[in-house]
Formats: sequence, C-alpha cells, structure tokens
Amino acid sequence: EKELSVVITPNKKSYLPGEAVTLTALVTDSQGSPVKSELSMAVVDMSVLALTGNPKKNPVSFFYNNEPLAIRTSANVKNILTVAEIPTGTKGGSGGGGDDLEKKKRGVFRDTAYWEGIVNTDASGKATITFTLPDNLTEWQAESIAITKDTKVGAGYSSFTSKKTVMAVPLKPRFILPGDSFSIGGTVFNESEEVQTFDVSVTSPTLTFTGSAKISLTVAPHTSVSASFPVTASEGKSLGAHTFTFSAKNAKYEDVALGSIPIERNETYESTVTAGRVIDNTWREQLYLPKNVVADRGGLTLSLSATMATVLDSAIQGMLIYPYECSEQTASKLRTIALVKVNTNLFGTSTLLVPDVITMGDKTYRIEDIVTKGLAKLYENELPDGGVVYYKGMSPDYYVTLETLETYIDLKAAGYQVDQSKVNAAAAYVSNKINYPGMYPLDTESTIRGSYVLSRLDKAKWVSDGMLTKLKGYAASTDLVHRGLSTPALAYLAVLSDKEKFGFLTTNRLFGEFENRSVIDARGTSVGANGEVPSQGFENSIINTALALKAFSETKRDSPLIEGYTRAIKQSRVRDGSWASTYNNITVIDAMTQYLLWKNESGAHMRVSVAIDGVPTLGSEWSKANILSTVATTVPMTALKRGATENITFKKDDLGKQKDAFYYDMLLKYYLPADSIAPRDEGFSIERSLYRSDDTEFKTPVTSAIQGEVLHARAIIRVPSVRQHVSIEDFIPAGVEIVNQHFATEDQTIGQERNPDGTLGVNTSRTSSWWKHGLAQIFSSGSSALGPRTDTDGVVTDDMYANRETTLERLYPSATESHDDRVFAYVSYLEQGEYVYDYYVRALVPGTYQYLPMIVSELYTPEHFGRTAGSSFTVIKKN
Repeated sequence: EKELSVVITPNKKSYLPGEAVTLTALVTDSQGSPVKSELSMAVVDMSVLALTGNPKKNPVSFFYNNEPLAIRTSANVKNILTVAEIPTGTKGGSGGGGDDLEKKKRGVFRDTAYWEGIVNTDASGKATITFTLPDNLTEWQAESIAITKDTKVGAGYSSFTSKKTVMAVPLKPRFILPGDSFSIGGTVFNESEEVQTFDVSVTSPTLTFTGSAKISLTVAPHTSVSASFPVTASEGKSLGAHTFTFSAKNAKYEDVALGSIPIERNETYESTVTAGRVIDNTWREQLYLPKNVVADRGGLTLSLSATMATVLDSAIQGMLIYPYECSEQTASKLRTIALVKVNTNLFGTSTLLVPDVITMGDKTYRIEDIVTKGLAKLYENELPDGGVVYYKGMSPDYYVTLETLETYIDLKAAGYQVDQSKVNAAAAYVSNKINYPGMYPLDTESTIRGSYVLSRLDKAKWVSDGMLTKLKGYAASTDLVHRGLSTPALAYLAVLSDKEKFGFLTTNRLFGEFENRSVIDARGTSVGANGEVPSQGFENSIINTALALKAFSETKRDSPLIEGYTRAIKQSRVRDGSWASTYNNITVIDAMTQYLLWKNESGAHMRVSVAIDGVPTLGSEWSKANILSTVATTVPMTALKRGATENITFKKDDLGKQKDAFYYDMLLKYYLPADSIAPRDEGFSIERSLYRSDDTEFKTPVTSAIQGEVLHARAIIRVPSVRQHVSIEDFIPAGVEIVNQHFATEDQTIGQERNPDGTLGVNTSRTSSWWKHGLAQIFSSGSSALGPRTDTDGVVTDDMYANRETTLERLYPSATESHDDRVFAYVSYLEQGEYVYDYYVRALVPGTYQYLPMIVSELYTPEHFGRTAGSSFTVIKKN
C-alpha cells in the first residue's frame, strides 16, 4: 500500500537529435487511483547507465526496509557544491522541422538530456514536461521517482531513441600528444531502404592531413561502413584541443558531427634549476644544452628580484593545478591558498597572488570553487571521531589529520567559512591521542607535532597543563634533544619552548642543535636528519631545512645559519621551480611566509643587468617603491646554442648607501623525443612492457597491436629498501584505452585462460607463499586498473591474473585514480622486494603514438624515484 505506480509515456518512440520531446507521467496508488505527488525526472543516455548494469531504483525497499535499532546521522551539504547553469534546451523549447534536423550539424553532446528535481502532478495524477534533445545518437532512458505527502513512493521507467536516417559517428582518440600521427574518421550508418553513396570527409583547422581528407563511400541499406583519414597533431599546438568535423552527405541526406580531442603534453622533461643570493657586483653562471633536445619546446627562464618572496611563485602556481586528491594533497593545496591570501602584502607582484580563476588544460576554475570542493573532500574523508584518512576506505592517519587541522585553521584566518564541528572533531582526535592514549600511546615525535598544532587553536581549551609539563620535560632532556628527536620534532619543540617560555637555556640548547645538524656546501646550508631516529616518512633535507627556517623565523631568532637555509631552499627546487611534492611545497611556503613576516627586505636600492654571451637579456632597478617586483624573461630554445657552452653574466650597481643583495633564478627546461627519454633509477628500478593476452609467460613485448586487440600491460617495480607513500603514474599511448572491468559492459573474462573445452580455467598453484597465505588486500576506489577478484580455498585469486605463475609479489594499491591518459596508484608502504603491477588496455584508433615513461616515486621524498624509457606504439587498422 506504500508503493506507487509511475508510468512515463513519450509522445513517440523515436526522435531526431535536437527535436522536442514530450513526456507524460501518470502516478497511481496500489488501487489504481490517480494521486497528486511530487516527481523527480531524469533522462539519461542508456550507454552511460549500462556501464554499471543500469540498476533500477526501488524507493519502497529503501524507505521501508527493516532497520536495526540504532541512531545514524549524516548531512548532504557536502554534495551541494556549486549551482550549475543548466544548458539551454534541457528545459522546454522545441526543435526545428524534421527536414532541418535531418541535416543539422551535431555538436552538443550530453550524457543527461533532462533533469528536474521537482515536477508536480495534478489531481488526475498527471504531469507533462517538454525539452529539447541534445545531439547524441543513442537510446535514452527516462526515470521518474514519485513521493506523496503521506510518504507513498514509487519509480517508473521508459525509453526512446534518438537517431537519423543517415548517421556519421566519429571515432577519435580520448586525447592526443603533440607530434602523434593517427587516423581520424568514423562510421557511416545507412538506415534508409536504398543503397546510398556519400561524400565522406573530415575537416580540421588544427590537424595536418597527410593524405586525402575526402572519399566516396557506398553503404547498403541498414548497414554501416567505416572511413578514416591520416592526420598529424602539430608540435606547435600544445594547449587546448583539436577540433574537427566529420560528415557524410549526398543530395538527399547528410549528417555532420562536430568533435574535439583534448591535447595532453609530454611533460617528461629534463630540467636544471639554479638560484642564488648575490651581494657581489659581478657574478657568472654557465649554460650547456644537449644536442638532441626538441628544438621548439622549452627554454631558459631568468628572473631577478630584491626579495625572497618571489621564490615561491612556481610552487604556488604548481600547487593550484595539482591534479591528484588524497587528503594530504588536498589540504596542502587549500593551505597554500589560505597562506597567500592572508599574507598578500608579502608576495609582491600579481604573478605571486592566487588569482580568482585558474586554468587547467582547457578548463577554468574559480578559486572559491576549488576551496569549496576541497573542503568537501576533507569533510568526506574525516571520520566521526575526527581522524582523517588518506583515501576513503582507509584507516585514519594521525599526521594527515594534523595537516587537515592546520588547513582548517589557516582557511579560517583567510576568511573562508569552515565547519567548526569538523575543526573541533579533528582537534579532539589529536588531543585524545595525546592525553588519553590507551593501549597505543603516541611516540614523542607525534606528541610534539600534535601539541604544536593544538597550540594554534584556543590554548585554554586544547593545551592542558599536563601536556605542557610533558613538553617541557622533553625540551629539558639533553639526551633526547641530541639523540631522540627527528629534525621536524626539534623544530616544533623549539617553537613551543620559545612560545611557552620553557627557559632561556632550554630554548638556546634546542636552537643550538640545528647548528650540529647543519651541513654547509656551495648550495647553501641544509639540515640533515638525526641518524639515531627512525624516519617517519615525512622527512627529507628540504623539509628539515624549511622547518629550521620556520623555527628561527616564527620566534624571530637571528642566526648566521639563516642565509644559508634560504640559499639551500632556493637551490633544492626541481623540474618547474617547485619542490617536487605537495608536502615539500607547503612546508616551504609556510616557512618562507614566516621568514617574510619577520624580514621585510624593503630598503634596497640597486640596478642589476644580465647578459648571455655579451647580449643584454634582462635588467631592472629597485627602490622602496617597487621592492616587491620581479622581472623575468624566457629565452626560447631556438635562441640558445645546443652542444656549446654559453656564459651568463650578472652585474649590479649599488645606488644607495648600503651594499644590497639581489636574488636570481634560472630554470633550464628541455624536452627529448619520447623514444629518446632514458630510464632513470634513483631509488626505484622499473620495467614496463605490453604483451599479447596469450603470451602467458611474458616473453615477447610488443610495440604494436591490431585495432580492437586487448593487451596486457605489466610493470615490474624493484624496491631496494622500504618506501613509504609511493605514487605510480603509468601513461598510456593516446590510441588505446584502459580496460575497466568494473564496468558491466566490459568483458569480465579478460585475463582468464581457457581450458581445452572452452571453459574458463582457474589456477591456484601460485609459486609465491605470499599468495598462499592470502596476505594481499585490495583497496580499490573504482580504478580501471583492477579487475574482479575471488577467494578460493584460502588462496587469494584475482580473475584478471588467473593462470599467471610468478615469484614476484603482486602490487595492490591502497587507492587508485583513473584518467584518460594514465593510471595513478598510491601505495602507503612497500617493503624491499620486487613487485608486479598489471592492467589491460585495448587498441582503439589506428596511428603511431608516443608512449611516455612510467614514473614511480615517493610522494614526500621525491628524490627517490624511477622511470622507464620512453618509446612509441602503433595501432594497426583492422582489415
């Protein structure tokens, strides 16, 4: 009696793309009587719904299923992130006449044709909606869920198609790299009752055709024929997307489809970064370029400034567009935004400010939306007890909780609205770990770090007298300070000692320990680790040096070490001028912010000029009026010598009464052809290849495949010692796609070997005891890299890897992300050993594509990394 009947009726069963659709919903109760109700109405592409098996909703069982006696609370506020404008045509409107729609260009493609959350039926139980279809050629499913004031519920479904007599359906890669050669085209369907001959063509303003762009094609009734045209993606177009038009026309019929292909870049480049603080009047650097660099990409970027503020520019910009989203990475991005917004006056020119809008690829994002979305992600990953997880499904991590809590604190200081209940819960989680440890007390390191973060909150509420007594005891222990504290713990304890006034001698001894751990060389002064303390996984020379600078700066404690720290931090930048990992970057940004708050380099008056082999290249004059300005220039690769040494000379004229220092940065970035990129072993050794699915012994790697063929991608990762927080990025060639066995539309037998009778075989004779004891656990977040798995007689068995005997340990990520151009995986902890990582790809679009290297690294110690060589891969057209 609680169930409603919902019947959705379209005004016809087949439509042209762009045509107006009218749907009528009739709602009746269990007796067949019409009822007034409120409906939601959605019309969705059936091919999208099919990916998950198109499950039908049953609101009756959802609302009226038996529930245990319990209390559960939740809020859906986190799901309401932005108000999106609904594209014109999804509500109301009408299409043109049939003849017009048969020939209109198709370029508006959407997975959802219509959505409305509130549609009210009248007293007769009826409601009618009208909307305009997008240009998809597909089957559409209409879904309506109804509810009445007395909580009767029901759901109804209907379907209809969008098609034309003649249909031109493009076939294109999901993305493309500059320099790739491939075929673009599609399939022409003839649904008429007669043989049709069409002029079939592709046009594009950005792709270069290497053959004919037009052919004549004869198609029999109710059949289809494919056509393709060879093109090249120019090296000169490296941003945005390639657009194209695929058409089939004759005197009576035509179909024209507009499409685009996003451009991804080969970002596997080599770079050299150098920087300095110069007080001399003349300074010289030398530049040498390899001979085989790509001639029209990369170059030398030079910048000059009179303050350390400008060193943060690249790191800030890199943090804003960082693509991955574990809790720490999200928190670091948001905290960067907060610190810059709070301390805008420290960061000089507008290039260093967080802009209102940033661009990532061909899309733009408002900073406010990034913060809102990021906070929603952190809220989602914060458990009811306040602990924060790296990814959903994992256990809470104490240090990630601390990073999240500091992000909440800084965002609030920057004026953003943060859920105070989330702040309190995270603070309570940390406080409870420190004050009420139970069976698993925190170590000294964790206690100090947590106490520092809590001290940034309401001290009376979160920092107890007992906690301060314990911290004071730590600080007073000479043996602990010298032998028992890591450098990060030393930095936080030194700040707490100064802030809470543990005593002059105690505080001096803590800061004096930095001198014992400092190493001075030509690059500056870096702070080493305490070799007697096990690494926490968040410690390296960049972090240690930045935290030392933070401790001196936050307490306004001068030292000869500080200039060396700033130089070492500048010199330790890699690749694009950042510090390689999100945690490294936010640690440096935080430390440098404290330094700039303390040291205001505002009195300099000087002129500096730069020349390359005697040719003037850059120059500026600074005074108090423009002290925070930066001048920079990029010398393109085409203007630099290759295979020869060039001299870069800096000259300074002091215009004031004092001898001022200037700062310079030089970034040389150069690209190599993909097949010229050499492998690197800097803490990980990697081998990666593609194999045919019947090559069960992995004996013959392949560099080509026939269109439609499924290949086994296998990487072997050798780890010489324990690694923590490991990231894996495996790029795929543009002409292939990742096989996602979580989709219901995918062949679930891929990866399984067949017995002679054709049945699927299951081999449980693993040679590794690691398998026999069932120690492998899979924590998948819907990645396309992992397939179904079973557990048979205590032996862990994954269908994807059935019948593969190996002594290598399987690598199962803690979390994964799937992108069009790569698989990204995260592993929290790896023992020393050899691991194998597998997934499957399908050859899709004919062409020759760059196969970029696979990269494995530690997130927080990025100097530990490895990569494979680059190569190329060919997809052969199927006859």
